Amino acid sequence: MKKIIVLAVACLLLASTAFAEEAKEVARATFATGIENREPVESITEYVLVSGGTIFFFAELKNMQGTKASHVWSKNGEEVHAINFNVGGPRWRTNSSMKAEQFKAGDKVQVEVMGDDGKVYKTMMLNIL
Repeated sequence: MKKIIVLAVACLLLASTAFAEEAKEVARATFATGIENREPVESITEYVLVSGGTIFFFAELKNMQGTKASHVWSKNGEEVHAINFNVGGPRWRTNSSMKAEQFKAGDKVQVEVMGDDGKVYKTMMLNIL
């Protein structure tokens, strides 16, 4: 009887560890003025249009290794660009960007971080001024 209880507890511990390892998430996400060494330079929630400017989006993914993910950019509710990429490790930093000329003052920009399972893991908004 004691062996059965020990075995049951061990199975429960293994199951909970496996679940924790598989919890996919976006640990960090932000719009930024640039990316250096795979990190955002300056996080922003609004962007003032600048000729020749670029808007960057950064995301750090956890426990999504071996899958594909995407950054889906939308302007005023309409998809305008999607960037697909392979996730190569348990902590994966990625970024995408769009030229500022794609937008005009008053636009609402949204980026969704989407997994290959179709789930939206994070949604971020940016106001264009």
